[in-house]
Amino acid sequence: MIEFSFVLLLIFLILLFNAFFIVQQQSCAIIERLGKFHRIARPGLGVLIPFIDHIFTRLSLRISQLNVSVETKTIRKCCGFCSISGIE
Repeated sequence: MIEFSFVLLLIFLILLFNAFFIVQQQSCAIIERLGKFHRIARPGLGVLIPFIDHIFTRLSLRISQLNVSVETKTIRKCCGFCSISGIE
């Protein structure tokens, strides 16, 4: 009887630890339920239903810099090139 209750307690603790997750600041987590999009988890402590929900991916919400160099030819009296640098 003691072994049975120990096994049940162990299974309960494993399910309990798998039910909670943490999303770091400046990121979010995509939660799927049975393979279909369910919700977006914001930063902080989150709760999952074990074996039904899972974290599909974690996305960074930080602004990333992308340097883009574009050269265009303008038709004027003098043919010159214009360089444009953009930040995304």
